[in-house]
Amino acid sequence: MCSLGDALERYGEEKGRAEGRAEGRAEGRAEGRAEGRAEGLAEGVRITRLKTIRAIIDNFKVSAERAMAIAGVPEEDREEYRKQLSLS
Repeated sequence: MCSLGDALERYGEEKGRAEGRAEGRAEGRAEGRAEGRAEGLAEGVRITRLKTIRAIIDNFKVSAERAMAIAGVPEEDREEYRKQLSLS
């Protein structure tokens, strides 16, 4: 036979698990939104920088390397832009 204490303990455990799952889902959604915003911002910066490089090349008739230097593209990011510039 089950005592009142056992029933209350089970109820408390179940309620605690439900609350924990709800908190975990809320935290996961918040983290996902934050990551999505950060990725979107980074992509926006890449697109803007690529447009800037293209404009410098077209308007000043300089090489892609010189345009990236003028735009302040870090050396470690330049290979990515070289690939994107050669695709279009």
